[in-house]
Amino acid sequence: MSYAERKGAEQSNAQSKSLLIITALTFLLLSNLVHERAFAKRPFVFDSPRAIAMGGAVAAGATGWTALVHNPAAQGYSRLYEGNLAYNYGDSGDQAMTVSLTDDALLNPRMAFGVSYSYVMSDVDGESLRSNHFRSGIAMSERSQGLLYSLGASYHRSKMAFLSPAEDGTIGKDSNTAWNLDIGGLFIFQNNFRVAFVGRNLLDKEDVGQIGELVGAAGMAFGPVYLEYDLTGTLDPDSDDTPLSHGVGMEVRPNAMVPLRAGYTFDTATDQHIVSGGVGFRSTGFGFDISYAQMVSGGDEFWVLGSLTYIPRIPGMRR
Repeated sequence: MSYAERKGAEQSNAQSKSLLIITALTFLLLSNLVHERAFAKRPFVFDSPRAIAMGGAVAAGATGWTALVHNPAAQGYSRLYEGNLAYNYGDSGDQAMTVSLTDDALLNPRMAFGVSYSYVMSDVDGESLRSNHFRSGIAMSERSQGLLYSLGASYHRSKMAFLSPAEDGTIGKDSNTAWNLDIGGLFIFQNNFRVAFVGRNLLDKEDVGQIGELVGAAGMAFGPVYLEYDLTGTLDPDSDDTPLSHGVGMEVRPNAMVPLRAGYTFDTATDQHIVSGGVGFRSTGFGFDISYAQMVSGGDEFWVLGSLTYIPRIPGMRR
């Protein structure tokens, strides 16, 4: 065996060991930290169509706005500018408009940044809820011996107001403001196997609906097919039970312009089963995505989401 072959074999063995260690630690950490907290999930209020179509299983394979919401570290490995305008509708009365801008490591290959703003209208326990959500994220990535790893964090601030009619017919407002933090990591190996971990709402402000979560994810690309599994649990050190949320997603690209997506979500805390699907379209500088999700057990809600995407071409910059 030549020196180059031995070197390649050593690197391959090192990557395999790293892969096993990272995967084991991610899911071991998840299994030890997630605990029960039953709460009514409103999963698709201001999420991206791609994430919803794939059952929320995108922590390891997200880009752009989807990465900003699901794993800020995932911003760090793609090369694009992206702007999104989205509208979400759910039959329970949820509606949301979102505007987002992301710079995915184009100006600086080791750094990416994104921001988004969402305005949400929904009904909770018979009361009208109006809320504003601002999110910003940053990621830094590095490549070493064929392994790409990225770490990221996002800050998000929410202002919520419940509008309640009084006996005299006037509308009263009960509002509050809260901010929180997400931290994530992503590892991509030469065979395009991905492992991700995310801590969401780490400050765990349950009183305003920001429930702490820990996510472990694994994804793999097989030619035009990408598959991912995400395991999510809530953070509650005062409980001994550990109900989990399972998400499975698939994206198939029969050609570069039209991605097809499908997903499934099962939440053990609420016994909700949700199936979903969607389609996208990408051309030079423009794209759109639509998705539909239906709760088939634990309720009968549905959600419809759509977004327009603008990807500007910057003179003198290579993608």
